[in-house]
Amino acid sequence: MYPDIVVSNGKPVFREDGKMDNLMNPVMIIEVLSPSTAVYDKSDKFIACKTIPTLQEYVLVSTETPEIEIYRRESEDHWSLVKEREINNTVHFNSIDFSFELGEIYQRK
Repeated sequence: MYPDIVVSNGKPVFREDGKMDNLMNPVMIIEVLSPSTAVYDKSDKFIACKTIPTLQEYVLVSTETPEIEIYRRESEDHWSLVKEREINNTVHFNSIDFSFELGEIYQRK
């Protein structure tokens, strides 16, 4: 499966097939939800991604309304959910220590 955005911390490690298309050490995966992929991204894909030992955050970004969901690994089998819907509020990605205002990703020019 191929995420919309994947981030590693440190040197990227790829599967040993020489293709360099499967990152083995992601710390964050971001999925931009579309009507055709939203159910899959929120269910089966997330279940599969939770098995990646290095993954710390799984992020879902809505295209319908200003909303971001951040699933954070608290322990091996426990994930917490942070949901933000207020465009003036700050969103923080713990895995890469990065913050932004939610409205920044929904600006239309």
